[in-house]
Amino acid sequence: MQSAIKTNADGTEKYINVNLITTKFSRLIKKIRINVPKGTGFYSLRRTAATIAAKSGDPFAVQRLLGHADLRMATRYVQDVTVQTDRVIENSRKFIVDNIL
Repeated sequence: MQSAIKTNADGTEKYINVNLITTKFSRLIKKIRINVPKGTGFYSLRRTAATIAAKSGDPFAVQRLLGHADLRMATRYVQDVTVQTDRVIENSRKFIVDNIL
């Protein structure tokens, strides 16, 4: 990951992290003209995959899938599997089926 300086419309500057995978993913979404909510990016896809994997109840599998060095991070995903999370996943699937496929 690299850092860059971004100049806002009002002339102020801020540091941003530039992640090549996220940048390429965002360009791909624009190129194939998928209409997604603002802020949707590669991290959203990764988090959704982790949440689905967490349904297994196996934090070690989630840890391996995501490449986390620390089991505590993977455990956060496993504990996050709730009714609300199920609703979000179903809404995401519906969005993909209705708008992409």
